[in-house]
Amino acid sequence: MTKIYQAQNGKTLPLKLISPMLMDKVRSSVSIPEPPMYEAETAAGNIERHPHDEESLQTDEDREAWEAYKIAKAEATGEQIERIVSLLFTRGVDWDQVPLSDGEWREDQEAFDIEIPTDRRELYRHYIMTEIISSGEELNDLVATLMEQTGIPKEVMTSVRESFRGEVDGDPGARPETAEVGMELQPEV
Repeated sequence: MTKIYQAQNGKTLPLKLISPMLMDKVRSSVSIPEPPMYEAETAAGNIERHPHDEESLQTDEDREAWEAYKIAKAEATGEQIERIVSLLFTRGVDWDQVPLSDGEWREDQEAFDIEIPTDRRELYRHYIMTEIISSGEELNDLVATLMEQTGIPKEVMTSVRESFRGEVDGDPGARPETAEVGMELQPEV
Protein backbone atom coordinates (compact mmCIF):
# COMPACT_ATOMS: atom_id res chain seq x y z
CA MET A 1 0.00 0.00 0.00
CA THR A 2 1.41 3.37 -1.06
CA LYS A 3 0.96 6.29 1.29
CA ILE A 4 0.46 9.67 -0.38
CA TYR A 5 1.89 12.85 1.13
CA GLN A 6 -0.40 15.81 0.41
CA ALA A 7 1.48 19.12 0.34
CA GLN A 8 -0.09 22.43 1.30
CA ASN A 9 0.08 23.55 -2.33
CA GLY A 10 -2.02 20.56 -3.45
CA LYS A 11 0.92 18.58 -4.89
CA THR A 12 1.34 14.98 -3.83
CA LEU A 13 4.26 12.64 -3.29
CA PRO A 14 3.77 8.87 -3.32
CA LEU A 15 5.80 7.46 -0.42
CA LYS A 16 7.51 4.09 0.00
CA LEU A 17 8.78 2.19 2.99
CA ILE A 18 12.52 2.15 3.67
CA SER A 19 14.20 -0.84 5.23
CA PRO A 20 15.17 -0.13 8.86
CA MET A 21 18.34 -2.15 8.20
CA LEU A 22 19.27 0.19 5.33
CA MET A 23 18.54 3.18 7.54
CA ASP A 24 20.80 1.73 10.24
CA LYS A 25 23.59 1.09 7.70
CA VAL A 26 23.39 4.70 6.49
CA ARG A 27 23.35 5.97 10.08
CA SER A 28 26.38 3.91 11.02
CA SER A 29 28.31 5.00 7.90
CA VAL A 30 29.34 8.12 9.84
CA SER A 31 31.52 7.64 12.90
CA ILE A 32 30.53 9.80 15.83
CA PRO A 33 33.66 10.71 17.84
CA GLU A 34 34.07 9.58 21.41
CA PRO A 35 34.55 12.20 24.12
CA PRO A 36 38.05 12.86 25.43
CA MET A 37 39.06 10.75 28.41
CA TYR A 38 40.58 11.51 31.78
CA GLU A 39 42.18 9.27 34.37
CA ALA A 40 41.18 8.99 38.01
CA GLU A 41 42.74 7.02 40.80
CA THR A 42 40.38 4.83 42.82
CA ALA A 43 40.54 4.39 46.59
CA ALA A 44 42.32 1.08 45.97
CA GLY A 45 45.01 2.87 43.96
CA ASN A 46 43.87 1.65 40.52
CA ILE A 47 43.74 4.02 37.57
CA GLU A 48 40.41 4.23 35.75
CA ARG A 49 39.64 6.01 32.50
CA HIS A 50 36.39 7.98 32.19
CA PRO A 51 34.90 10.12 29.44
CA HIS A 52 34.94 13.85 30.10
CA ASP A 53 31.73 15.82 30.48
CA GLU A 54 31.11 19.52 31.14
CA GLU A 55 31.75 19.10 34.88
CA SER A 56 34.97 17.07 34.67
CA LEU A 57 37.03 19.67 32.77
CA GLN A 58 39.83 20.98 34.98
CA THR A 59 42.67 22.23 32.78
CA ASP A 60 42.90 24.42 29.70
CA GLU A 61 43.98 21.32 27.81
CA ASP A 62 40.81 19.51 28.98
CA ARG A 63 38.64 22.44 27.87
CA GLU A 64 40.36 22.65 24.46
CA ALA A 65 39.95 18.91 23.93
CA TRP A 66 36.28 19.16 24.96
CA GLU A 67 35.61 22.03 22.55
CA ALA A 68 37.33 20.17 19.71
CA TYR A 69 35.24 17.09 20.54
CA LYS A 70 31.97 19.08 20.53
CA ILE A 71 32.80 20.58 17.12
CA ALA A 72 33.79 17.19 15.67
CA LYS A 73 30.68 15.55 17.08
CA ALA A 74 28.41 18.31 15.72
CA GLU A 75 30.00 17.98 12.26
CA ALA A 76 29.66 14.19 12.28
CA THR A 77 26.07 14.38 13.50
CA GLY A 78 25.30 16.92 10.76
CA GLU A 79 26.78 14.60 8.14
CA GLN A 80 24.80 11.68 9.58
CA ILE A 81 21.57 13.69 9.37
CA GLU A 82 22.37 14.77 5.80
CA ARG A 83 22.85 11.16 4.75
CA ILE A 84 19.64 10.04 6.42
CA VAL A 85 17.62 12.85 4.85
CA SER A 86 19.16 12.05 1.46
CA LEU A 87 18.10 8.43 1.96
CA LEU A 88 14.59 9.52 2.97
CA PHE A 89 14.21 11.76 -0.08
CA THR A 90 15.82 9.22 -2.45
CA ARG A 91 14.30 5.94 -1.28
CA GLY A 92 11.23 7.10 0.68
CA VAL A 93 9.47 8.55 -2.36
CA ASP A 94 8.19 6.46 -5.26
CA TRP A 95 9.96 8.54 -7.91
CA ASP A 96 8.58 6.36 -10.73
CA GLN A 97 5.22 8.09 -10.10
CA VAL A 98 6.59 11.67 -9.99
CA PRO A 99 6.72 13.69 -13.27
CA LEU A 100 10.31 14.92 -13.15
CA SER A 101 11.13 14.77 -16.85
CA ASP A 102 8.24 16.80 -18.17
CA GLY A 103 5.46 19.08 -17.04
CA GLU A 104 5.14 22.58 -15.67
CA TRP A 105 7.77 22.15 -12.99
CA ARG A 106 10.65 21.59 -15.41
CA GLU A 107 9.37 24.29 -17.78
CA ASP A 108 9.15 26.80 -14.95
CA GLN A 109 12.62 25.94 -13.69
CA GLU A 110 14.06 26.45 -17.18
CA ALA A 111 12.05 29.65 -17.80
CA PHE A 112 13.56 31.20 -14.68
CA ASP A 113 17.07 29.96 -15.56
CA ILE A 114 17.15 27.73 -12.51
CA GLU A 115 19.75 25.03 -12.89
CA ILE A 116 18.21 21.59 -12.60
CA PRO A 117 20.61 19.14 -10.96
CA THR A 118 21.73 16.15 -13.02
CA ASP A 119 22.59 13.93 -10.04
CA ARG A 120 19.39 12.08 -9.19
CA ARG A 121 19.72 12.58 -5.42
CA GLU A 122 20.24 16.31 -5.85
CA LEU A 123 17.39 16.38 -8.38
CA TYR A 124 15.02 14.71 -5.92
CA ARG A 125 15.94 17.15 -3.15
CA HIS A 126 15.65 20.09 -5.56
CA TYR A 127 12.21 18.94 -6.69
CA ILE A 128 11.00 18.52 -3.11
CA MET A 129 12.36 21.89 -2.04
CA THR A 130 11.08 23.84 -5.09
CA GLU A 131 7.83 22.06 -5.95
CA ILE A 132 6.49 20.39 -2.80
CA ILE A 133 7.61 22.37 0.24
CA SER A 134 5.87 25.68 1.00
CA SER A 135 7.18 26.29 4.52
CA GLY A 136 9.61 25.09 7.17
CA GLU A 137 6.72 23.48 8.98
CA GLU A 138 5.82 21.52 5.88
CA LEU A 139 9.41 20.34 5.39
CA ASN A 140 9.42 19.13 8.99
CA ASP A 141 6.11 17.37 8.39
CA LEU A 142 7.38 15.59 5.27
CA VAL A 143 10.59 14.45 6.95
CA ALA A 144 8.65 13.31 10.03
CA THR A 145 6.19 11.39 7.83
CA LEU A 146 9.04 9.64 6.00
CA MET A 147 10.83 8.85 9.27
CA GLU A 148 7.71 7.57 11.01
CA GLN A 149 7.19 5.06 8.20
CA THR A 150 10.63 3.65 8.96
CA GLY A 151 10.16 3.54 12.74
CA ILE A 152 12.71 6.20 13.70
CA PRO A 153 12.26 7.46 17.30
CA LYS A 154 10.60 10.88 17.74
CA GLU A 155 13.63 12.41 19.53
CA VAL A 156 15.75 11.67 16.46
CA MET A 157 13.12 13.33 14.29
CA THR A 158 13.47 16.47 16.41
CA SER A 159 17.22 16.54 15.76
CA VAL A 160 16.73 16.10 12.01
CA ARG A 161 14.06 18.83 11.93
CA GLU A 162 16.48 21.24 13.59
CA SER A 163 18.92 20.68 10.74
CA PHE A 164 16.45 22.16 8.24
CA ARG A 165 16.02 25.61 9.77
CA GLY A 166 18.66 27.29 7.60
CA GLU A 167 17.72 25.48 4.41
CA VAL A 168 14.11 26.60 4.57
CA ASP A 169 15.21 30.15 5.37
CA GLY A 170 17.30 30.18 2.18
CA ASP A 171 20.72 29.15 3.53
CA PRO A 172 21.30 25.47 2.70
CA GLY A 173 24.55 25.40 4.65
CA ALA A 174 23.13 26.85 7.85
CA ARG A 175 22.83 24.68 10.91
CA PRO A 176 21.48 25.63 14.29
CA GLU A 177 24.31 26.58 16.62
CA THR A 178 22.90 24.54 19.45
CA ALA A 179 22.14 21.31 17.61
CA GLU A 180 21.62 18.29 19.78
CA VAL A 181 25.07 16.89 19.13
CA GLY A 182 24.60 14.04 21.56
CA MET A 183 21.83 12.51 19.49
CA GLU A 184 22.70 9.35 17.65
CA LEU A 185 20.34 8.24 14.94
CA GLN A 186 19.22 4.71 15.62
CA PRO A 187 15.97 3.43 14.20
CA GLU A 188 13.89 1.02 16.24
CA VAL A 189 14.34 -2.38 14.63
